[in-house]
Amino acid sequence: MRWIVIPLIAFTHLVLTLGLAQDVESLRQKLEDGLYSSVVLLGSELLNQEPDNAEAHLLYAYGLYYTGDFANARIEFDKAQILKINPSSEVKHLSGLLKASEGDFMGALEDLQAAFEETQEYPIAMDWGQVAWENNLPEKALESFAKAAQTPFGQTQIWPELNRGRIFHLSLQNYEAALEAYENALRIFEENAPVGESSPGYFEILFRQGQVYEAQEDIELARSNYELIIEIDPNYEPALAALERLSQ
Repeated sequence: MRWIVIPLIAFTHLVLTLGLAQDVESLRQKLEDGLYSSVVLLGSELLNQEPDNAEAHLLYAYGLYYTGDFANARIEFDKAQILKINPSSEVKHLSGLLKASEGDFMGALEDLQAAFEETQEYPIAMDWGQVAWENNLPEKALESFAKAAQTPFGQTQIWPELNRGRIFHLSLQNYEAALEAYENALRIFEENAPVGESSPGYFEILFRQGQVYEAQEDIELARSNYELIIEIDPNYEPALAALERLSQ
């Protein structure tokens, strides 16, 4: 009978290994799809079966981070490190996010920049820029948002240029550079948005442009921008308030 038992054990082990690999892949896919609560649920179940799976701990930590549970995300991340997870851009990215949540902003920027330089991925550049911006490092934020804009995906997104415009406009009062960034964001929107579609980002670009025109004392151009917004969305409160202010 022994010759029968050994193959059965080996087969069972193979089935379990393949099942766990599929679960990790499912966990990763849910993370990529932004289903963070599902990542937390599935990650917890998977780790009950396989508590020494370093990759599962890392992905579970991501899910916890993105659902706002920073403390437990740190615990799971540290477990992945103890289990000797392979160094990767994912590890550096999450390390940077966690350090930012803990107040270690310079350490966060170092990790996020390193993760971006390895991957050239748009979301990592945006996280890098956001951490720099939130911590009063406008030049570093401008650099990282510019890199985000240069990625293939970033070339279709308004947010890097809109963020650059906000920084030039609101933080540095460099109005010419702000207008250039806002114009770039409008161009990207017009090239990539479906015909007839608008978005909160589109309205903000027009509104911020109007604010810059006001700061430059070009009231007619400012009014024109606000009126264009109202033509599309009559209930856009910031533009309504701006027009009321200009009429006084």
